[in-house]
Amino acid sequence: MSNLLLFVDLMTRLNMPNVIVGIVLSVVGIALALLAKRITRCFRKDGVVNDDDKLLIVLKSIGLILVIAGLICTIVK
Repeated sequence: MSNLLLFVDLMTRLNMPNVIVGIVLSVVGIALALLAKRITRCFRKDGVVNDDDKLLIVLKSIGLILVIAGLICTIVK
């Protein structure tokens, strides 16, 4: 019972390597999702980015996948 997520104190949980990797993956995923339009604008020379641009969708999808992977890494002990 003491190995459950709720029974481990916060500092012990934050010092686990899988939690650190999960946090880093989540932060990178969120940053990629937030900066996707700006990154797409750098690659497109006309400066106009539509919401259905394939590069924008791919970057946001990769960001979502990274956030989900970070969540899974954080939960798995």
